[in-house]
Amino acid sequence: MSSLHILSLNMHYYVAGILGDGFMASNLTIENTAGPDAHQAVALRTDSDQSVIENCEILGNQDTLYLHSLGQFFNSCRIQGGVDFIFGNSATIFQDCTILICPRKLTPEKGEKNAVTAHGSQTTGFVFQNCLINGTEEYMKFYHKNPNVHQNFLGRLWKGFSRTRGTDYTSRVDAMDR
Repeated sequence: MSSLHILSLNMHYYVAGILGDGFMASNLTIENTAGPDAHQAVALRTDSDQSVIENCEILGNQDTLYLHSLGQFFNSCRIQGGVDFIFGNSATIFQDCTILICPRKLTPEKGEKNAVTAHGSQTTGFVFQNCLINGTEEYMKFYHKNPNVHQNFLGRLWKGFSRTRGTDYTSRVDAMDR
């Protein structure tokens, strides 16, 4: 998929950051490979207004995509993580994206509670339009063996406020609809 693949084992900083307004990217893979025991491991942080990210992969575990501020548009992207992996304070639209939950613990067979998003602003929010929200193949093996110990949520409160809306999205993880 990618013409450029950025990898990092860094668990304290982000792999790539966007600061300039009007930034455009396509056909990239940005991955933080720190793993489930690293806690926060941001792959991409955005502080850019009117950015367009298209046909990109943003991969990580916890806190994969940090939408720090302003507004972005993600189209036909694959975003993967384990907990709060799309988070921040921005106004962001995800259109025709695949959002995948991966195992976030070292022992996922014992169960997990995963929140796809954590949003922290009263005046902005995340919108998922025509997106597929599912688990990775690895995660779904654990989920199907014991679905009662795996709970998944589209969004959770962060900093006291949360705005996450879905329109025409498909969830293939039954627990997401609870």
